[in-house]
Amino acid sequence: MIPPLYIIRHGQVQANVDDVVGGIFDTPLTSLGVSQAQQAGIFLLGLTFQKIYASPQGRVRKTLEAMRLTALPVVYDERLREIECGEVEGLPHAQLPRELHMGYMFLHQEMRRPGGESVHEVRVRVRAFMQDVLQKENAPVLILTHAAAGWALVRELLPAEGADPEELGNAEVWLFENGAAKKLFTPASTI
Repeated sequence: MIPPLYIIRHGQVQANVDDVVGGIFDTPLTSLGVSQAQQAGIFLLGLTFQKIYASPQGRVRKTLEAMRLTALPVVYDERLREIECGEVEGLPHAQLPRELHMGYMFLHQEMRRPGGESVHEVRVRVRAFMQDVLQKENAPVLILTHAAAGWALVRELLPAEGADPEELGNAEVWLFENGAAKKLFTPASTI
């Protein structure tokens, strides 16, 4: 049985502001992103969890640093990293053809951007994370990840079509427990 999971997407980054494809390239947190992470960190002080699992990417590390959750062990896991977007990383979303937008790719999960990863491949690695790590946990844990990897986690936790919560916003705190999702916290000025 999977324990209660608190899932958070990193704080706002410059790629969000510039409306460019983020993927695996490092994009810094904005001042708003740091503020969002600090707000989420304060909120999390009122919750109980035993361990933190996080993507090793810089924007997640900086979000975690701003949250100041230093008393708990952190396990960085590559399977929580963002989708690799290949040749379109850093390009403005407005320049992409429809079939290379994430919304389209979520509907056509085997598709991949040139040199990138498919949504199906992200789901496979997230599923492996769930099987290898989370099913061994028996206490609530916190997971810090990204938009597409977060979506893949949600699909694994809520597999029924139409069961998705809205997109995980920057530094929002979501609880996944007993087959249901609940947004617990939204920082000021979430995009």
